[in-house]
Amino acid sequence: MKKILKYILWLFAFFLMFLIFVVSINVYVINYSKRYIIDDIDHALKVDAVLIPGARVYSTGHVSLMLADRLETAMKIYGKEQLVLIVSGGEGEDGYNEVDAMERYLKSRYVLPDQIIKDFNGDNTFASMDFVKEHDEISSIIISTQEYHLYRSIFIARKKGIEAYGIAADMHQYPGMSYYKLREAFARIKDVFLIVFS
Repeated sequence: MKKILKYILWLFAFFLMFLIFVVSINVYVINYSKRYIIDDIDHALKVDAVLIPGARVYSTGHVSLMLADRLETAMKIYGKEQLVLIVSGGEGEDGYNEVDAMERYLKSRYVLPDQIIKDFNGDNTFASMDFVKEHDEISSIIISTQEYHLYRSIFIARKKGIEAYGIAADMHQYPGMSYYKLREAFARIKDVFLIVFS
């Protein structure tokens, strides 16, 4: 009985330490990034481009509500400043290319084709920032994505030497947000380690 109790206590202690570790990393990333989030499009800073990370695209070629909101938010900035828009993504969950779908969406809203830069290798946030870093003419960006994803996006960009800001594209309530936020909590830990050891 004592051995079982000891095992339970060790298990509890391990779980508690793991929880503290997860919370600490997430608090660090959020606190680091939140100062760079723009609350109002009217006060958007002068930057070289707006980055739109990919999200789900359906097999019909239509963008999901979450991705549409990222695109709409980016276009509000584009309408004011005529900035270059970077659409970054990979193969969608339903096998449909995110970048082509985003480009079509923007063109349907009268964004000029030569104002769109396409990144077909943006399978994750880290890869999207690597793409931006490769373009010498782009040193500053505004990232248009949902708030839960914004903290990590800004963190990665800044740690890679990009002058990055963000604007939250939360225009609706999205199904499955609890899952997305949980996944994001562990993605922040993964990317902190990638930054530290890269």
